[in-house]
Amino acid sequence: MSLDLKKIHLFRLPRGDDLIEALTAYCRDQAVTHAVINGLGVTSRTVLGYFDRATKGYREFLFEEDVEVLNLTGNVSLKEGRPMIHAHMTIADKDGQTHGGHVLPGCRVFVFEAMLFELKGDGPHRVADEETGLFLWPTWRP
Repeated sequence: MSLDLKKIHLFRLPRGDDLIEALTAYCRDQAVTHAVINGLGVTSRTVLGYFDRATKGYREFLFEEDVEVLNLTGNVSLKEGRPMIHAHMTIADKDGQTHGGHVLPGCRVFVFEAMLFELKGDGPHRVADEETGLFLWPTWRP
């Protein structure tokens, strides 16, 4: 599947908001259905996850202090007709130690600048994957 760039959005999220909820709300408000997201900033509470194949769930890592968001990278696609954010993030704590993982609900924005590259056309829609229990893009087949 090949999509073209439609528009680039540059914006800052409101302080105190949940990171994933705020990104999702922005996409809903701007009618963005397919995009690539990048971002950086500081979160005052961070919840990252590691997907455990055995349990088909996320092992959570909680950081209750300010951390520097070195990079958030992700995408927007439709799940059940609504925008869904899938993002991973690398952070650094006050000692410069880095951590990373899947961004889970509960991350609180202190400062966050987002770059959203909206795509033209109808991109992939997420579908339930029985093997993983996740909503994923359809598998590419030659």
